[in-house]
Amino acid sequence: MKRVCFLFLPCFFLLTYTSLTAQPKANQKEQTQKTVAADKTAKDAELARLLEERRASVQSMLITLASDSVKFSDAIARARTLAL
Repeated sequence: MKRVCFLFLPCFFLLTYTSLTAQPKANQKEQTQKTVAADKTAKDAELARLLEERRASVQSMLITLASDSVKFSDAIARARTLAL
């Protein structure tokens, strides 16, 4: 009985120690969550900037197209251009 106890206890302590050290700590979890949140906000800011650039570009193209359509001598082409 004593031999079984002497073999069992060290193995039990060894397994519990390794399982406790293998689990991530709470601080590590919080840090990874913070970095993920920071990455998401950075991506959202980048997407918002790209969307604003696209809107400005499209608006500029439409204004240019409208100003150029005034110069068309063909009434049908002018009407089709202004209809956009």
